[in-house]
Amino acid sequence: MSESYLGHLNDWGWRGYSVRYSYTPTTTSSAAAPAILVHGFGASLGHWRSNIPLLSRDRSVYAIDLLGCGGSSKPTDIHYTVDLWVEQLYEFWRDRILQPAILSGHSLGGLIALTAAARHPEMVKGLNLISCADGPHPEEFPPPIGWAIQGLTEAVMCLVGFPGIYPLFFRRLRQEKPLRKAIRNTYKIDERVDDELVKIFQQPAFEEGAQEVLLELLRAILTRRFESPRLLLPKIQVPILILWGKDDPAVPSFFADKFVQWNPACQLVKLPGIGHCAHDELPRWVTALIAEWATGLETGQAFGLTYQAV
Repeated sequence: MSESYLGHLNDWGWRGYSVRYSYTPTTTSSAAAPAILVHGFGASLGHWRSNIPLLSRDRSVYAIDLLGCGGSSKPTDIHYTVDLWVEQLYEFWRDRILQPAILSGHSLGGLIALTAAARHPEMVKGLNLISCADGPHPEEFPPPIGWAIQGLTEAVMCLVGFPGIYPLFFRRLRQEKPLRKAIRNTYKIDERVDDELVKIFQQPAFEEGAQEVLLELLRAILTRRFESPRLLLPKIQVPILILWGKDDPAVPSFFADKFVQWNPACQLVKLPGIGHCAHDELPRWVTALIAEWATGLETGQAFGLTYQAV
């Protein structure tokens, strides 16, 4: 992977830890709002490999590795939650950017971006969610459905976290062939699962602390260490663009319909034949949609949903 496509890689000190981020200045004299890109579960800023150079044509671009991921520190003695990552993102914005930005997040990064926008509206000019993660919320269902969901998530965590199982699972998963297969299961365009993409996910998995951190990341999702999008979306006042692979096998696209119910002002684009990682499966199209929408926020021009396929 050529670092030039990721912009200027830097390390930022946060609470005694090192956080990797990239900065790409715009190639024009545009005064457009900067973009901040937040990666998804198990990924890193490298997952925006094809989006950064395209977005930087119109605006400066920042991408950040969440604590525990990518090139950032992987401490094993902290409690990973969405709240922690939101604090990281907000303090990074306050320290490095300090102007309303186009905040774009994929999967877990979408949930983090959504939470940050709800709690810190001053940092966001527009919010872009790509296959935004949610999780099981048994408290939102009547018994016995809620009890069944709670029991299932607890059983999964017990199985995954069992000392005799998880280390073997992790060491096998980070090998090239199993990892490629796991990534391909979330993509619909197989040719995008190339050697470069596998390395983006694989390299951090061999760093010290990675095994323990991945288990903590799983716990953060399955034990719902976050506020539900159902409660967050009505709080958002800035424009929201939701992009979702219509054939997403990880977070089915019917979730996107619920997001629009929770905030009818959302603009939704479903992409046929695309899986969980629309920004990487169809980078030119998706980046063009984000760029057109973001420019419309600044010029006052309406964003035409001529691309919409639902």
